[in-house]
Amino acid sequence: ALALTPTSFNAAIRERLEELGVEFDPSQPELLAMYLGAAFDQPASILDYLPEGSIVAIDEPEACRGHADRWVDHAADELARKIERYPDLKPLHRSFDDCLASSKLTFDRLELTELVTEDGGLNLASRRIPSSPHQFAKLAEVLREERDRRFNVFLVSAQPSRSVALLSEHDCPAQFLPNAQDFPAVDRLQTQRTPIALKYAGQAELEGFILPTFRLVAVTDREFFGQHVLATPNYVRKRRRAVSKAVDLDKLKPNDFVVHQDHGIGQFIQLESLTIDRETREYLVIKYADGTLRIAADQVNTLSRYRKTSEGHPQLHKMSGKAWANAKSKVRKSIKKVALDLLKLYAQRAKQSGFAFPHDSPWQQELEDSFPISQRPISSRPCRTSSSTWKPIAQWIAWFAVMWALVKPRSPSAPSSRRSPPVNRWHSSPPPPF
Repeated sequence: ALALTPTSFNAAIRERLEELGVEFDPSQPELLAMYLGAAFDQPASILDYLPEGSIVAIDEPEACRGHADRWVDHAADELARKIERYPDLKPLHRSFDDCLASSKLTFDRLELTELVTEDGGLNLASRRIPSSPHQFAKLAEVLREERDRRFNVFLVSAQPSRSVALLSEHDCPAQFLPNAQDFPAVDRLQTQRTPIALKYAGQAELEGFILPTFRLVAVTDREFFGQHVLATPNYVRKRRRAVSKAVDLDKLKPNDFVVHQDHGIGQFIQLESLTIDRETREYLVIKYADGTLRIAADQVNTLSRYRKTSEGHPQLHKMSGKAWANAKSKVRKSIKKVALDLLKLYAQRAKQSGFAFPHDSPWQQELEDSFPISQRPISSRPCRTSSSTWKPIAQWIAWFAVMWALVKPRSPSAPSSRRSPPVNRWHSSPPPPF
């Protein structure tokens, strides 16, 4: 028969209070739980539901006793505060020792503690495995010694096949069980004193140990390869935001360096207002080596921020000089050369015959599964993309780089408070020959 534990005892408490004639407010059913001690002389605890012959394990009895006693004191203070308003309330909570002594059933008790203070106590102290990562010969020697002492050895690894092969190379044969629920195979291997390797795919940080009480040895990837969990599966590395090249008038300060698309590097002096033809407009005063340039604030898109690549201040360009034009021409030629080199490279690769790599081996799959950072679906998609898909993408990128190098930058537009629509640079260019 299946017995379901009720989620609320309000109905039983209400019925009992009505039998005893205890006054309570029926309009507030959420307060009925306070009358549990008044409705029943000795309410049952979870210990009363245990079947006969049960073993109750108590982890750190002293800590449990202290926590329970503090809770009883808190409940007594709450009862004293509410007893004036609800005079029929009675104490409900009991101390830790009273709960153990008042159980209607007798059961064996197992107390777990790090410090054994009584004779005959169960010692659950463990010790580390005396080996260093990547010292497979030393680790195999330790496991052989523990095996000779009739200890059961378990290898919990994200790369179980590789771990078994490494131990076998150092005269410590082990066996990998793909199904951890195959208990007959586990019993058979334990009888043969053969280390058992199990695959672990979790994210918790594990460390091996030797537990003499249960004659158990657990070895993890930390002892094999020194691996630690670096991140949880829901962790996503934030991409660093690129610094914008646009000039922000609210953040622009005097003596900041800016770059004009036609005149090059200049130094911002101030923002001033000028009235021309009865129209007042704000202008940015830019200092150059041979004079001063005033640019309307609504034409700030002709400026960009200066990014220094070395220590010290840059040299200001001349508005009448050719240094800035020569620098742009040099960069344009460099971009064209890189684009042509890319076209030549991919043309050579297209003529070469590829190499067919074999399918992933079990070691390869285990190595990928052992990485602590889980791949997001969008990041694992390129790994599954074939080279035939990436080839036309690379050709398009190279073609766009060539066309960008051949097209002359657009001259600044006339003064306007609104940005001009983008110009189609590709209307006169033929499509890529791919």
